[in-house]
Amino acid sequence: MTEILTRPQQSRDIDRYTSGMPFTTIKVSTELRDKLKESANESGRTIAEQISYLVDRDERWRWGEELARQVRENPPDQEYWDEFEIWQSDKWMK
Repeated sequence: MTEILTRPQQSRDIDRYTSGMPFTTIKVSTELRDKLKESANESGRTIAEQISYLVDRDERWRWGEELARQVRENPPDQEYWDEFEIWQSDKWMK
């Protein structure tokens, strides 16, 4: 049975991950903290917003990877390509 993927909802709102939760401290190396701070500053975000952005981006990447895997495992058949050819021409207008 083929599973239907739904695209992860893009969020620019930090509340997606923190709504109703108290803020906390995470332990990271000084080097990673500095990289996050620099990346956030360059993007005009806070460090928390940057982490949320990176998590969202990773979710979208993993969604795309799963979609690509499913396409590889279930390639289009000839019927699909026949219909594709019609839509790419002006034949569908007739």
